[in-house]
Amino acid sequence: MLFDREPDGALTLELGSVLLCRGHHGAAAGAPTRPQVLLPLAGTLCLRKGNLEQILRPPSELLFLPAGTEGLQTSAFNGWRLQLSIDELTTQLLWLSGQQIPRVRVQRWLAEVRPVSPAGGALLPQLLHLLEGQRGAPPGLLQAVGFEVLLLRLLGLLFWGEALARSPQVEASESLQASRSRILEDLQAWIRAHLDSTITVEDLERVSGYSSRSLRNLFRDRCGISPMAWIRQERLTTALGLLLDPSPGTTVSSVALAVGYQQLSQFSRDFLQLHGRRPSAVLRQSFGDG
Repeated sequence: MLFDREPDGALTLELGSVLLCRGHHGAAAGAPTRPQVLLPLAGTLCLRKGNLEQILRPPSELLFLPAGTEGLQTSAFNGWRLQLSIDELTTQLLWLSGQQIPRVRVQRWLAEVRPVSPAGGALLPQLLHLLEGQRGAPPGLLQAVGFEVLLLRLLGLLFWGEALARSPQVEASESLQASRSRILEDLQAWIRAHLDSTITVEDLERVSGYSSRSLRNLFRDRCGISPMAWIRQERLTTALGLLLDPSPGTTVSSVALAVGYQQLSQFSRDFLQLHGRRPSAVLRQSFGDG
């Protein structure tokens, strides 16, 4: 039968690969053998794993529990427990993605405990109420009209809708942006470690693996200036720090050499242009003579 009323008043509903049970559920511990969705209708449901605790409140907060997860404890609650087929759920998630998401990624999703907030969870109680209202329907009718698929797809959108919306193109773009950021950060770290040396465009190409044109575009996108302008700015910023906190033997010339300037006059001009003060004035003030 599609519906079965248990002696304690619980309602069991078998809908294809999905087994639904509404009523009072006792506290449980250990790894579930099938993926489950828990939906409290009265009172609260508490999930514990180690020192972490998750509280679900009715009627629109729900929880996905993967199969085989160790160390889970759920409190007694009154509501729905849905037991799912991982194969059918995977099939529907792949369909929702337009077959664009790798199966292995979907399998990773299905291995994580996931809650749903009231903002998204209100639809499931409505669908379950509609299913319950079909108690007198012939056993095969609900499958024939696609209720099982509808339920699984709704669950897919509730729990993984945000991930499904991230198209491969978006993820590829974000991955590229992250890669560009890492390359820029690594290159900037290399530059800072070699400020006392002459740095050429060829050096930047060799270290980064990027062409001079790509580096120019990358620096302009992220820093607003060209690579060589950024290097000059970094040299002068470092020089300011050395002049503001000088060692006993610090001179303007020693600072200029430390940041890669071979000509003192050029260093003074560039420093004045960026910081609005001459390096000698900054050093005198730092030594307390100005």
